[in-house]
Amino acid sequence: MFIRQAKIPFLGAEHQVSWGKKKILIFGCGGLGNGVIMSLSRMGFDDFVLIDGDKVERSNLHRQWMFSEHQLGWSKVRAAENWLATYAKGSRCLVIEQYVSNAFDQELIPKEVDVVLDCTDQVSAKYWISDYCHKNNKPWVMGSVEQWEGQVSVFGYPDQNGDQWSYQDWVGQSLKDHMVGSCEQRGIFPPMVQWIAQMQVLETCRICSGLPPAFNGKIGYWNMWSNTHMSVQLPKP
Repeated sequence: MFIRQAKIPFLGAEHQVSWGKKKILIFGCGGLGNGVIMSLSRMGFDDFVLIDGDKVERSNLHRQWMFSEHQLGWSKVRAAENWLATYAKGSRCLVIEQYVSNAFDQELIPKEVDVVLDCTDQVSAKYWISDYCHKNNKPWVMGSVEQWEGQVSVFGYPDQNGDQWSYQDWVGQSLKDHMVGSCEQRGIFPPMVQWIAQMQVLETCRICSGLPPAFNGKIGYWNMWSNTHMSVQLPKP
């Protein structure tokens, strides 16, 4: 099934096999979460922990492609679990139907997680994820999207000099109670969501293959309206 991607230089059959042994923790099962779950499961990752307290709404369906109208009102993690059971048979999935907040019990998360993906839209959740990953020495791939724009970065992963960056190195401590952007108020462009999700998938594959992530210590920024991209280097930690 994976023979064509296993032929890609720097990957190969060895890394393909290793992907199936990795446990991937995904915070947020909305637009970004849909994209990364669908892609990673199709590529051979089959062990997931999904965390989200939200429910499926009709306004989600234009960009959250795992869900359908008959699932309106379902828990997003349960709807995602249902998709995996249908289209990624044999995959393992632990679902935690809770929002990320200071009240969240970290003991619910398995210790053996290999990579964390942040697919949330709350800055406060990203701070929490940053603190969790720092405490537990987990690399994590941040994604965020608003309107035509999106960002990706990798935190908590040592570079060739052993340096690691944190989310706080980028945003400081002043934004904890803000959203990255409100889809309801400002809108969101589905292709931008999928683009950022696939960049998160790419960085996850790099980390799980022992390859240096492209956006470790950098913020990748895309704007689909202006068709521009830039990469901003973060200061040394």
